[in-house]
Amino acid sequence: MATDQGLDFTRRFCADDLPARDRLAIWPELFGRTITPLDCRPLGRALFRFEFTSRALPALHITSGYIASSEGVRSQRTRELIADGNDEIQLMLMDEGRYCASQLGREVVADARTAVLVSNADVNSITTPGVRGRMLRIPRKAILPLARRLEDALMRPIPRTGEALRLLAGYLAVLEQTPQPATPEFCHLIATHVHDLVALAIGATRDAAEMASGRGLRAARFAAITADIEKNIGRHDLSAEWIAPRHRVSPSTVRRLFEERDTTLSKFVLNCRLAQAHRCLRDPRRPDRTISSIAFALGFNDLSYFNRTFRRFYGATPSDVREEKFRHGGMA
Repeated sequence: MATDQGLDFTRRFCADDLPARDRLAIWPELFGRTITPLDCRPLGRALFRFEFTSRALPALHITSGYIASSEGVRSQRTRELIADGNDEIQLMLMDEGRYCASQLGREVVADARTAVLVSNADVNSITTPGVRGRMLRIPRKAILPLARRLEDALMRPIPRTGEALRLLAGYLAVLEQTPQPATPEFCHLIATHVHDLVALAIGATRDAAEMASGRGLRAARFAAITADIEKNIGRHDLSAEWIAPRHRVSPSTVRRLFEERDTTLSKFVLNCRLAQAHRCLRDPRRPDRTISSIAFALGFNDLSYFNRTFRRFYGATPSDVREEKFRHGGMA
């Protein structure tokens, strides 16, 4: 499946979409030539599974998913392949599994606790019995102005506990759950934020670190905080004081992040609660759920306040929205 909107192009591939007998033959071309320029092959003849999504943005390519094989999988940039002039860097961010990477006379065994930066301009080999996670591909010229010593960072384990990588992983997770960016400007903005976070993780120059901290780092932190709020929207104690320690910042920093976007934390929480209430009221799978139970489950303590704010926000009462749904047979 592929979608093309502006500068954002997404492809999805799954082993289940291919006949089992043809996977071994199709896989190298599918992955190596379409997703990333690698010679990627299963070791042995055992059946293997894979599912991944590849998303192309300006100066950024994100592949997420998994590969699993009882005999292992090996991907390589051979001497033949590096003649293509591709000098991208790859950052491996695994959530599960482990892999062994070798390049430039160095060898690293990595898992979910570490990330590794690999160069496509040099011969390399990565072997794994199975992994799940993300791989970023970034043109070298996009990172060179930001990174202090890019070449020294290659094939050096980077702890995933660092702030930049922790926020990068969260930012990518949020990105996967959001609609495709609709404008070229938004696509460029996402790529810039990712470049900032990668540079900070591998060692940014002083000027780049200052710029990235006020740009990509803050954007990723805001994305992490808003995702956390949406996940915990039913809590009655959602506040800057509750959120701040979870994200290792001060309550004033939390408030400032929302103020920078011309809103407040309380307005954002209220809008999230109202939006979720609206979805619940229109959900045909739960026609028996009362309006009061929806309101209280979403953190509203006062039913009359919920009704007033809902009507002001949507121009209709909760009862009106529910009745409209039923008048259309649950399809409204």
